[in-house]
Amino acid sequence: MQIMTKLLEEGHEIFALDWLGHGLSDKPKHHESVTFELHMRTLIAFFNHVQLKDAILVAHSWGGCVALCSIPRLPSSSCSGLFLINSFLPHRPHEMSRNCRLLYAVWFLLSRVLDGYVSESTITRFISPDILEGDVEGYEAPYRHLSANARPSVEDFAYMGTGIPHFLLKDLRETPLWKIFEAICGPRNFSELSALALLSERGDNARSYWQSQQPSNLQEAAESRLKIAVVFGERDPLVENYKETLVRVIGKNNMADWAPDGIWLQNAGHYPMEDKPEDVARLIARLA
Repeated sequence: MQIMTKLLEEGHEIFALDWLGHGLSDKPKHHESVTFELHMRTLIAFFNHVQLKDAILVAHSWGGCVALCSIPRLPSSSCSGLFLINSFLPHRPHEMSRNCRLLYAVWFLLSRVLDGYVSESTITRFISPDILEGDVEGYEAPYRHLSANARPSVEDFAYMGTGIPHFLLKDLRETPLWKIFEAICGPRNFSELSALALLSERGDNARSYWQSQQPSNLQEAAESRLKIAVVFGERDPLVENYKETLVRVIGKNNMADWAPDGIWLQNAGHYPMEDKPEDVARLIARLA
């Protein structure tokens, strides 16, 4: 909220999108109702409905993943800038450190295995140990009077961060033996695996798109319509090595010239918007 207030005071027009299952939007109680594909369709439909031109798209965490996979499907005139906060593309096994795998395993345990027994505030503190108590209460507020399984849908994405090998997600699932096995057991029992496979495909398509957009020389880079800034809180335990991976996939020539390697925000964790709101607002305004 501090970021939006500052940008509004500077004369910027702001649209704040509530994902289904977040904020003041409806809170589906069935996990299968909210998917990565739904969020992609929501963002694309929003841009098409409002008909935004030359917008600066600001996205955090999985929202950045949604943005990176959705932009290739938007009109080229929709965005002139993309500001990513602690974001990433769908994970690949070799891009995840051992500590990151362990953290995602614990996150999966808290939000999926122990679903309904662990509060939203506990999960938020796990993701960002240094977050202020007031910010924790703010994130938990929309769900305070709802059942535990109505918490933000991003918790359902914990199992999507495990970096399952491509062989299991695609090659094995295309074999006749697997198809027979899936038919016998029932497709619904493999819905999450199918969602992971589709997410992996979206990630591969997004990587191909962004790599194809990398200018071959400085003149093309200067004329590039879409500029990108990548910002990470240095204390975020979940995104180790992701900044370098993201910059490499996007390409330094597509990055804002004042931050070609991305930016580490000191004393910020998974929620730099709360830890360093003035710094984040200043960087967004600079990209705009």
